[in-house]
Amino acid sequence: MTITEASGIFNVSCDVLREYENNGLLKKTSETSNEYCEEDFNSLGLIQLLSESGLAYGEIKEYLDLTSKPGTEEQQISILRKLRYTILNSVHKNQKMLDKIDFIIWNKKKEESL
Repeated sequence: MTITEASGIFNVSCDVLREYENNGLLKKTSETSNEYCEEDFNSLGLIQLLSESGLAYGEIKEYLDLTSKPGTEEQQISILRKLRYTILNSVHKNQKMLDKIDFIIWNKKKEESL
């Protein structure tokens, strides 16, 4: 599969795919080829999720390497739990900000009705 084909299928820019390649997350089938390994593109959704969730490329590479090694499930789960905890903390922080904004809106409406 070429980078252009993958870009269209996975709805991600060629630049992002090249960035993944430059960081060792995707590999060409050979140095002279413009084709990419099918198995890597099978992991592309996971790579995108982990990247968008805040993992650095090195951490994503570590996780992907673990997925190909038997007996590393606990390590994989540990990485995912840490990521989940980070995301959950962000959700809570954003919820607190929303609550404060809602309170300000409520106060403004209250002042308006006086």
